Amino acid sequence: MTDPHTPAPPAADLLAGVGRALGARSTVRDAVPARKDSHVWRLALPNDVHFYLKVCRHPLAYEGETFALRTAADGAENHLREAEDRVTSPQQQLVRDLAADLRVLPALPLAFIHGDAWDRNLLWSRSRGQAGWIDCERSHFAPAVQDFVMLACSTWVDRPELRTACLQGYGRDLTPEEEHALRCLAALDAVSCLHWGPRLGDHEVTAHGKRTLDRLTTGVFA
Repeated sequence: MTDPHTPAPPAADLLAGVGRALGARSTVRDAVPARKDSHVWRLALPNDVHFYLKVCRHPLAYEGETFALRTAADGAENHLREAEDRVTSPQQQLVRDLAADLRVLPALPLAFIHGDAWDRNLLWSRSRGQAGWIDCERSHFAPAVQDFVMLACSTWVDRPELRTACLQGYGRDLTPEEEHALRCLAALDAVSCLHWGPRLGDHEVTAHGKRTLDRLTTGVFA
């Protein structure tokens, strides 16, 4: 008898096809053990090589998933390649690990985000006694946590009380999954800054990326 709450292993024919594609037989472990309906597995290959296998529930989800993975993970590799001399080997591995984590995160809460949420676009109204966003030309539907990446990598670093105030005004705290997604997205933002900052001669952007990556490396990012 099997536990009904234990996630099922991947189908034998699917696993065989994955083995052929990877060129090796893998050890399979559920990647989201807390979810009984998980369709994500962690595949361990020889020489400490790991892959994730995910089965999407319908074609539209598959299209969205593959598009996102091509632009998040591939984007990280492109930026790492350009910023290689400014990123240590351990930092490169950390960025790759966090980019890979984006592939197995569960669905995150969606919102109509600002899309360019730098503090310079947040103004205070004395008459109304409240803050408001300007320059909304990049607004779009996306995971809500994306709007907090720039703040988490800049304003909140030296003023953690502003993070508390911002989320209080937002109406809720970030979920544990969003907190981890914030770290993953911050890593991608950091290598993007280390790519474009020197290329554009923008020392502030370069320093911004280096500081974020240093904080992620030392485990003090929050």
